[in-house]
Amino acid sequence: MKKYLRIPAPIEAIQWDGIHWDEVCEFAGSKVTGDVETCKLDPKRMPVIVHTQHGDVRAEIGDWIAKDAVGEFYPIAKDVFEKTYREVDAPIRGAKKGESLPYEQAAEQAAVMGWACRRCGRFYANFDGAEHLARMCCSDDHPCERKCGNRAPQRYTICPSCRNVDQAKVWDKMEAVDWDGKAPIAVWQDDTYFFSIDDLNEYIEEHEISNLDELSLVLCRPNRLPKLDLFEYLGGLLPEGVERLPDGYLEVEKAFDEYVKAHQPWCWVPDNKKIKIESLKALGIEPYVRKQDE
Repeated sequence: MKKYLRIPAPIEAIQWDGIHWDEVCEFAGSKVTGDVETCKLDPKRMPVIVHTQHGDVRAEIGDWIAKDAVGEFYPIAKDVFEKTYREVDAPIRGAKKGESLPYEQAAEQAAVMGWACRRCGRFYANFDGAEHLARMCCSDDHPCERKCGNRAPQRYTICPSCRNVDQAKVWDKMEAVDWDGKAPIAVWQDDTYFFSIDDLNEYIEEHEISNLDELSLVLCRPNRLPKLDLFEYLGGLLPEGVERLPDGYLEVEKAFDEYVKAHQPWCWVPDNKKIKIESLKALGIEPYVRKQDE
């Protein structure tokens, strides 16, 4: 037989103390009335009649009047309330500081409030932003952060339309340069690189690029290795008090840096410089044209 745990749900509640009737009425409105007959006998002991969905129920002084998540009101006896509920964000009941607290009495079960993802079950305890994190956890999409009315895919804050607008603004502000047909170039925001005119022409034909503007090509810059610093690299292995490596190590650093400088860079990365379409045409690069027999 499987066991199940009731999902904790927060409630709103007010305690009837026999005095603050106005506060009870403000909280529950027409869902409560005073027991006038009992009040005539003892005004200080007037119970409250709570009109629940199952009928009228009395709440004595000291009892709590609760409102659940769907707006229904019902009374809870004082002793039951104290054993079952605690104020949200209030510390769990326990021994005061300095009191003896043996192992057997050092813990109690507690219902922890929070938000859980409905797909993977990941739990986020109550804190600012917990609901948002739980909803974003495994959701397929969500409202665009720009409040444009569109939906943004998971892991994105804005929708594709807004991203396209932002990218267009960045592209328009980018410096335009000529391509000499030799320097590496790449498709902007893509992992496609070209190292020659032939590479680019093959790509245009393979993907049937009929408009060169669709390529969004940018110039690449060399991603060279940093200068070698053996002192920093070996810092954790050197004895205390060593402030400088012997000259032999410095010669190794110098030889390594000269070798890196003399050879081609090992890799290239896109730069923020877009390629002019005119320079592509000047190199004989033309858009794809479908042949009549295709």
